[in-house]
Amino acid sequence: MECLPPLYNPRILDVDNLRQFAFKFEETNLEFVEDFENVLTDEQTMHFLKTKDPFLHRCRSLRKVDIITYGEEDLFERAVQEKQEYDRAQSQGETSTNPLVPVEQVGIRFDHPRHSSTIDSIALGFGDTLESLSASCEIVADLLTEFDEPSVLFGHLWNLPRLRSLSVRAGIIAVILNPEALLGCPNLQEVTLLDKSCHHIWTAIHPWRAASLPELRSLKLSGTAARTFHPDILHTTPKLEVLHVSMGSDDWVYERPVRSHILHMLPTTSAAGAGSVDTTGSFQILRTTPNPEALSLDLKEIALFLVPGLELRQLSVDDLRRDDDNDDMSRGRFILLPKLINLQVVVDWDIAVEFWEAAFTHVMPNLLSSGPLAATAISAAPAEIPVSNNSTIRYDSLKFVFSFD
Repeated sequence: MECLPPLYNPRILDVDNLRQFAFKFEETNLEFVEDFENVLTDEQTMHFLKTKDPFLHRCRSLRKVDIITYGEEDLFERAVQEKQEYDRAQSQGETSTNPLVPVEQVGIRFDHPRHSSTIDSIALGFGDTLESLSASCEIVADLLTEFDEPSVLFGHLWNLPRLRSLSVRAGIIAVILNPEALLGCPNLQEVTLLDKSCHHIWTAIHPWRAASLPELRSLKLSGTAARTFHPDILHTTPKLEVLHVSMGSDDWVYERPVRSHILHMLPTTSAAGAGSVDTTGSFQILRTTPNPEALSLDLKEIALFLVPGLELRQLSVDDLRRDDDNDDMSRGRFILLPKLINLQVVVDWDIAVEFWEAAFTHVMPNLLSSGPLAATAISAAPAEIPVSNNSTIRYDSLKFVFSFD
């Protein structure tokens, strides 16, 4: 490999040529590289690159990055410094002689939460051009020490006007988004924040501020993000097609949540549009999202023994009515979700038979003819629900088992 010449003005660095680049590190001109990917690179080459200086800042045409972090160094720290210098020059009316690297897509994988600061470095360094940001952290619990922060923290000082897709997955550790992060991402179309964390210190988890996301089409939250999500966001998402909210499956919590935290386990708002600790009207938030095709709510973790004095959540027909603020004409009308063809509800609630009858007849008229349906809830006794197309939905005891006649 050492006998080969340096790569000639490469446009892509990946598994096919990264080894050759590693052996001709200094001699290779990286000015025209647009795509960097090291996910499939062999361990020897990765180890060799660890001994070298950071080099991504040499790729002045870089647009797409798909990378596994290596070493302790922040690979994007130089980009943050360049952006700060650029902004400083702009504020002083100067013209920068060094254009910023126009990165649009970044996918990053790291094996320890201590590297999660890299997410913010990407956002701060490429804020003017970044359109897609994906990050994942998979770590074995045994590798965490008592000094490690069991969470992926990110979203500080974000201003990403072109960001359309955000995805962060973190396995057994918590995904904690800065409460104000989405305020700086007005053009988001897809948000996916997932974890399976079973350690929660409730006083350390802060609810999001309600952001306006008029372009949002898909919102998938599981674990910590589902607890901190602000439901008023749904007031500004008329294009939403997919909504998935899952509490995950916690083994325990370090501190019992106070009643106010229940708000962020449910998509519910007060009449004034601000967050409310009232546990009624959770489906009414969907009155401003008429286009969902898929709706998944997994809120089964809300257990009575976790919150002393919390009454069993009940759903009735009234929860399906619009009751728009300051609109007397809408009172009594049902919410309409004509495009909904995929529904999953997993809850520990008492759901009246009349609720489902109204839901399938008036709210989700195209659901029954579209495919399988699943739901779980607390119910006192078996029942049957007649629906308008001469079908009958049967469910038994604690688990709904739907069949159509």
